[in-house]
Amino acid sequence: MKILVINETDKLTGGAAIIFDVQTFLLRQAGYDVFTFALSKRYRRDDYNLRLPDQGKRWIKKFMKLTINPRVYKGLRTFINEIKPDIIIIHNNALYPVSVLLACRGYKTLHIVHDFYLICPTIWAVQKKNLKDCPCGVRLRCINQCSINPLALVFFYTPLFFFRKLALKRIVDILIAPSSMLVTYLNQSGFRAILMRNPVPLYKKDNALTGFDRYKLSKITRHPYLLYVGSLTENKG
Repeated sequence: MKILVINETDKLTGGAAIIFDVQTFLLRQAGYDVFTFALSKRYRRDDYNLRLPDQGKRWIKKFMKLTINPRVYKGLRTFINEIKPDIIIIHNNALYPVSVLLACRGYKTLHIVHDFYLICPTIWAVQKKNLKDCPCGVRLRCINQCSINPLALVFFYTPLFFFRKLALKRIVDILIAPSSMLVTYLNQSGFRAILMRNPVPLYKKDNALTGFDRYKLSKITRHPYLLYVGSLTENKG
C-alpha cells in the first residue's frame, strides 16, 4: 500500500510535526511505501519525499492562503500523480489549505486535526477576555470576545473559512481528532469527524534530523512526564 503523509512544515517545532515525523517512521517500519510532502526552507526531492520552499512576502502568502499557491498546487499535484497513493494523510494544513486540498482531489484522503484551527480564528477555542470555552465559528462575537480585527474578520477569516470548508467537505473523506470536545465542535460545524485517541507511541529523537530517514527514534520506556504551561481549560482535556 502506498501512503502519502502531508504536513505544512518539516520543522519539528510542534506536536503535529512530531506526529507527522514519527508516523512516517513507524509506517515505513511496518512495511508500507510511505511518501511525504512538506514545506521547508529549500527544495529537496528524492524517490519518497518532496520538500518545497516556502518563501515570499507576507502579504503575498496571505493572499495565496485565501486563493491558490500555484507552486504548491502544481508541485504536490505532480508528485501525487507520479506516486498514485492509495491513501493520503493530511496533518496541519493552515498555510495554503485550498492549494493542498485541490492537489489531493480524486484520492482517498483523511485529515488528522490537531487543534481548533479549522473552526476558530485564534485556534484556541477559548475566549481571550475571560478564558472561557468558546463555541467556535467565525462570528461577530470574535471581535469582542477574542479581539479579532473587524476588517480581518470580514475580508480574511470569513472567506478563508468558507472556501477551506467547501474544499474539505468535497475532497476529504473523514476528519480524525484525538479530543472528544474537538470532534464535537467539528461535527457541529458541519464536518464529518470521528474520535481516535492518538495512536502514535511517544518517542524521543536520538539525534538531529540531517536528511531523509537519517535519524533514529527510540521508544520512551519510563513513565513520561508532561510539563504544561498555560490556562487549563476544558478543551485541553
